[in-house]
Amino acid sequence: MKEETKDLDRLRTNQGVLKVTMESLKSHFAQGYSDSDILFIEEMPRTNGPDAQIVKLDAILMVFSEQGTAELVVDEMTYTLSADDLLLVGPNHVLRPAAISPDFRCSAAFLSARQFQGLLRYERSVWERAFYIFKNPLMHLTPEQKEYMKSYRNLIKMKLRNSSGSYHKEVMRSLIQALFYDLLSMLDSLVVSTDIRGVRQGDILFRRFMELLSVQEVKPRFVYWYADKLNVSTKYLSAVCKNVSGKTATEIINAFVVEDIRQRLEYSEKSIKEIAQELDFPSISFFGKYVKQHLGVSPKEYRKG
Repeated sequence: MKEETKDLDRLRTNQGVLKVTMESLKSHFAQGYSDSDILFIEEMPRTNGPDAQIVKLDAILMVFSEQGTAELVVDEMTYTLSADDLLLVGPNHVLRPAAISPDFRCSAAFLSARQFQGLLRYERSVWERAFYIFKNPLMHLTPEQKEYMKSYRNLIKMKLRNSSGSYHKEVMRSLIQALFYDLLSMLDSLVVSTDIRGVRQGDILFRRFMELLSVQEVKPRFVYWYADKLNVSTKYLSAVCKNVSGKTATEIINAFVVEDIRQRLEYSEKSIKEIAQELDFPSISFFGKYVKQHLGVSPKEYRKG
């Protein structure tokens, strides 16, 4: 196992690893559905063998196997997908196709990290299930679960072929979000919050940090606040976050805070001053600079759309 871990470290630092973002995915896959946070591909192209591109995802990947078999290497582990299996890979994992049968067919959905964080903002139980599935990415579905997944897949494909109606974006987003929540609900019999056997201490701390962050209605923006609650140093907490997720604690906190800001600017009728006060910013000027730094425009400009 130590040798496998060394190999993984070499993969992660090797120049041959391609960093895949939502933007690069949308430009590569012309067909299917895409918006700023979601991409659905009706049929993924097949790449095969030891020379297949090694990628590092900056998104959540859901692969729905429809027929045939495929071996995919996620970090140092190899997973074999058969018909109606499902693979869910979190961000910052190294992924490579290994062996794919000629008749293999699959569809896939990608969610941006921002969209994923939006789904997990407030529910501790949802985060626990997501954490579990990222550690156990391959799901062999029961016959009933297979029917559920087929129904979602067929409905999404049907909406792809009829995209002229009103609220197409909202419908597609809602379908894929509902699919994701249903996937997490399938884990009820598997996930036990207190069962941490075989889990690394860093993973446990990261999960506790994410749970703590997720349940804060107004999220403190300073790492030391979370480190104090978790009884660790700020330096250690940030190092663990970087090792587990590829992002520092500050980057993760900012991503959640920005998502809260986006939600309020888009859906709340409160004034910008009221939103700044509600989210505990010291002044509307500081709030404006923070929004401009992270969203590229002022709160007023963002709200205009």
